[in-house]
Amino acid sequence: MTITNNEKNLIIDSLLKRFKDYELITYDYIMGFITAFINEEETYDGMELRIGEYPPDTNAYLFISFKIQSLIYNKLCSLATDDADVLLELVSDKMRIVNMVARKFNFTDEQRKEDYLIDALTSFDGEESIDTYITRYVIARIKGVPYESKKDQEARTESKVVIPETKKDKKNKKKKNRELKPDKVIVPEVIEEVSEPEVIQPKKEEVKEESAYEVCLKRCSLAKGSKEKDEFVQTFLNFGTYDLIDYSKNKEYGMYMLLRFGFINETYYSLPEIVLITNLDMRTILGFEKYTVEVMRTHLNAKVDYYYKLITQK
Repeated sequence: MTITNNEKNLIIDSLLKRFKDYELITYDYIMGFITAFINEEETYDGMELRIGEYPPDTNAYLFISFKIQSLIYNKLCSLATDDADVLLELVSDKMRIVNMVARKFNFTDEQRKEDYLIDALTSFDGEESIDTYITRYVIARIKGVPYESKKDQEARTESKVVIPETKKDKKNKKKKNRELKPDKVIVPEVIEEVSEPEVIQPKKEEVKEESAYEVCLKRCSLAKGSKEKDEFVQTFLNFGTYDLIDYSKNKEYGMYMLLRFGFINETYYSLPEIVLITNLDMRTILGFEKYTVEVMRTHLNAKVDYYYKLITQK
């Protein structure tokens, strides 16, 4: 598993910014993680790296970045059971996720919201994105149903109940086969003039072009983005601006949209990560970003103008 020096620096810079409020997450600590992944070691700081989960066609930079982030959160959540300062930082950092879920379900009990978050943090195992884990955990608690991990859900969906065939079934099956089998097969002799066989041209298989979604999913696989849902993404999604943009005719722009706004792996990718996944240059991605901002600004202005007309006409 190899990554470039530039990718190493991107991972370190991104994670140092994300965990800037935690003293134990230092440059050396993150570099130790990266080195362990490159050397394909089994563990680092007592945590299993599970290199075997790395699919061959996945971008190594994205995989390492996501795994380190999840493992660091796993480390912090483990410390939070005994360290009140770490727990306080985590609660402060992740309460926005609980508030977002609570608004959706009209849940207003502040004390229970905090309790649910603390329970989620102290039980986090690093198997998936911590934001996704908290969201699913809190939804389950609000609904009053047992929390089921994503792995358990997938296993339950894929499992099939196989009913074994009894001896009686086998006996009846053999009897039925004997009844259907004719006593004697007579093949009539047919003499036909041998004609030149018709030459059938093989049909050319049409190669279906992969969609933007298929390409993104293939290149990302298990590697999730390191970016959180920022105000730009939140506003864009809340106002439904994506409905105004037809990106079906521009595959590259479609990939940007899917990765930027959380439609791949239930997570959000930073602009440098989008550059790596799409194999485009940063100038192109920034052009997509600028165009999207302009569309959103026009959309918001139209909404504000419409509302202004309504109140001034009264």
